[in-house]
Amino acid sequence: MDMKMEKKLTNIHTHMEQYTAEEFDLALNHADIAGVKRVFTSGLDLQTSRAEVEIASGHEQVLAAAGIHPWIAADVFIRDIFRPQFPSLKSQKQMDAIR
Repeated sequence: MDMKMEKKLTNIHTHMEQYTAEEFDLALNHADIAGVKRVFTSGLDLQTSRAEVEIASGHEQVLAAAGIHPWIAADVFIRDIFRPQFPSLKSQKQMDAIR
């Protein structure tokens, strides 16, 4: 049995906005070779969530998750001002989760 053909893995925790386009493409290539067919990239706040959606929109194997990192979620300003804007990201084709 060809194990490479059997692998259908998903990486559920990345923050791809922190990488250059070259690094990102290299990471996706390595993931594909390893059998990873889906990559979820997660935002840490509204700005990075938007960046993740934009990245995902250009790569079929990438899905974006919008979110507020727990370390900053307690900030009343972040929670009350930005969180209501996250649902607007859900309309994007590659957006798969809001956390």
